[in-house]
Amino acid sequence: MNFLKRNLPFWVPRFTGKRSDIAPYRPCIPLTAAFLPGVLLGSTFPGHLPEAGLLVAAGFVMIARIMKKGQSSAFFPIILFFLLGYLSIQPWVSPRISARHISRFADGKLYELTGIVDELPRVSGRRTRLILEAETIGRGEAVQAVRGRIRISAARMDALPQKGDEVILETKIRPTHNFNNPGGFDYERFMAFKGIRVTGYARRGEIRVPAGGLERDGIHPLRRLRSRVAGVIASLPLEGGERAMQVKALLNALLIGDRNGLTPALRDLFSRSGTSHLLAISGLHIGIVAGAAFLVFKWILSFCRPLLRIGRVKTAAAILAFLPALGYGLVAGMSPSTQRAVVMVAVFLLTFIADRDQDLFNTLAVAALVIIAIHPPTLFSVSFQLSFAAVLAIVYGFARLMPAGGHQDGFLPRLFRRIVTLFMVSLFATAGTLPLVMRTFNQVSLVGPLVNVLAVPLIGFIVVPVGLLAVLTATVFPPAAVWGLTACAHVLAAAVQIIEYSAALPFAAVKTVTPSVLEIVCYYVLLWGVVALASGKDKPFKSAPEWRRVQAAVLAACILISADVAYWVHERYLSRDLRVTILDVGQGSAALLELPRGYNILVDGGGFSDNTVFDVGARIVAPYLWRRKIRTIDAVVLSHPNSDHLNGLTYIVEHFKVKKAWTNNEPVGSKGYRLFTNALDRRQVNHPRYDPSALSRTINGVSLEFLYPERDFMLHRAAEPWRNVNNNSLVVRATYGKHAFLFPGDIEVEGENKLLELGSGTLQSTVLLAPHHGSRSSSSGAFVRQVDPAIVVISAGWHNRFKFPHAGVLRRYRRQGSQIYRTDLGGAVRLKSDGNMLEVRPTVARDGT
Repeated sequence: MNFLKRNLPFWVPRFTGKRSDIAPYRPCIPLTAAFLPGVLLGSTFPGHLPEAGLLVAAGFVMIARIMKKGQSSAFFPIILFFLLGYLSIQPWVSPRISARHISRFADGKLYELTGIVDELPRVSGRRTRLILEAETIGRGEAVQAVRGRIRISAARMDALPQKGDEVILETKIRPTHNFNNPGGFDYERFMAFKGIRVTGYARRGEIRVPAGGLERDGIHPLRRLRSRVAGVIASLPLEGGERAMQVKALLNALLIGDRNGLTPALRDLFSRSGTSHLLAISGLHIGIVAGAAFLVFKWILSFCRPLLRIGRVKTAAAILAFLPALGYGLVAGMSPSTQRAVVMVAVFLLTFIADRDQDLFNTLAVAALVIIAIHPPTLFSVSFQLSFAAVLAIVYGFARLMPAGGHQDGFLPRLFRRIVTLFMVSLFATAGTLPLVMRTFNQVSLVGPLVNVLAVPLIGFIVVPVGLLAVLTATVFPPAAVWGLTACAHVLAAAVQIIEYSAALPFAAVKTVTPSVLEIVCYYVLLWGVVALASGKDKPFKSAPEWRRVQAAVLAACILISADVAYWVHERYLSRDLRVTILDVGQGSAALLELPRGYNILVDGGGFSDNTVFDVGARIVAPYLWRRKIRTIDAVVLSHPNSDHLNGLTYIVEHFKVKKAWTNNEPVGSKGYRLFTNALDRRQVNHPRYDPSALSRTINGVSLEFLYPERDFMLHRAAEPWRNVNNNSLVVRATYGKHAFLFPGDIEVEGENKLLELGSGTLQSTVLLAPHHGSRSSSSGAFVRQVDPAIVVISAGWHNRFKFPHAGVLRRYRRQGSQIYRTDLGGAVRLKSDGNMLEVRPTVARDGT
């Protein structure tokens, strides 16, 4: 420690948070600040292990020599921790896969797999998701031991296997795969950081739990406790129907970490009211439990004279306080976020054990360093980023802006101060996490700081502690558990009512665009500058050199933000280019047309058959629009009401300002179509009757033509059986200067022939979105020759079950001389034209097929 004190004196924030000019000693801040960029660099540029290992060894040698000579050097400790950070992430980003790893069996064949449930199962809509630690795999009599984690999806199950259960199932194993869209979520990396490189689906939901599965490896005591608590919660005599179900689901989530009962509507209530952090067992809950236990044990131990004599009351209380926090984490299932919270609380309690002053900035740095050193991918976890941003903002905000707490007589002054303190905690946390929330959730709650003043005390200080006491009595004296949980339920019902009322306000929350990394950095620099300006003349921050650094940083941030705003204004509203993006939405189709001067058209929205399993609109299309700073869609075009073109549009209509919807108005009886039309009505979107001549128009230099079907096509359906939903697809062509882009939906050969009959000589296009995803039932020779596309984009799902695109279709386009781009191989395809030149860019790489 003395070595660090000699070599790291330069990183000492002058302000201590106390009325003193003496700066604290914070050695862990520079070490953590060096370790984190090392992890970032290692994830961005993996490999180079020999070089990094040699540099680490050299760093240790140099530090040993410096220590031996009693010299000082700040350079080598910083560089060493940077290199250690680089090396720490390599097992996740550049792993060595053993021959027994389960990913070796990702060949599409059906296997019988045995594994141990490694995390609490998650239920989403009609799907159940399990994380298994694989044990054996086989086909027939050939069985062999394997290792590695796998995520299994199954149909929703009535009885869920639990953590620690051994399960047996039949599944085809597939490697994880991204939807490759510009700036999109990196699912492969996300899963790799969890140690998962393959997925599977349990056929017909058949997952067997062998007898004795509950007794494995000592898991059963906690399992029994969790089951008993869940049973008590389920049997609570609550009234109110749906509200009672909500309260019971929340009790399960808060006390035993079972969030499967939380409905999307309930989650949305907490999200809009800014209280989502209360749903997960995180630092707030663990911290409250540890803090309450510390105060109780400190009071009890204050009567112990031996501890008083040696001055170890706080030390003993800290050791004892960790036990309830750890127990809470174990009962709650020890999810990754809970594990991080337990570690963070443990680090803070260690300061009492070490008998050192609690410098919160240094303690936060220690906690971050320990958590990331244990599991480096944690750095990329949203919950980790939000937790530390919130805590850092609270600590820094109170140190800078809140006056020192003086003695105040009277109940009302103390109560008022505590209310103000709660509000400022919520306000600082909101300000500290704002850009991260925008980037992750694209929604900001405007009522959150106020709602948390009421919700946090009710849930955090009453429901959680009292509920945990009830959990402890569940196995000893069940009636007491029922009384305690019933009291918690009533308090929780009141909190939910407040949250529900707040979320219903029209201004409760707003949808936001996605900030870039540059914008996030500039925001934090400007926030730091604002706090410095508001901190008051009595703070020791006003020294001339530091004040000049603040001014320079704020000025630089303002210049960068101004340049960024200018770029996006030009990109969105002043550009004279036509930009077309064929998104990678799996087995489906979605295309965004950004016309000159900011007019946006979305042609189809992709979609899976069940939006509760995966909503393409919410998870793929909307995030891409927000990254493009788009919140208004001038027109959505639905080619035909099949789920793989339709279902993603419903979310867009509900969460964006959509001005018009152009469809062929062909009704179908599906749930997806009903939800879509209901959303159009609810949002009062202009949805005119289908008339090709009326819909065709020129917008900002781009000519839009609705070529097919005929205006009265519905009258011919009975006499012409080939007119199915696919063959009635809208066919739209956008022409800008020399180049035309043709979007034919899912028309098949019969529809193509009719289109040729109706529009002979008008179909030639530079770019063609291949009809029906490259199916052999489409792309006839006559159609391909008539369109004569220079570029063909095929929107199809990776390894889709239909085997699209068909080999014969690919040969046909090659013979025509077309360049072929496929979203299943190259990801989203972006095209840009100024009317003369045409630029084509796939997201991953141009597919040469």
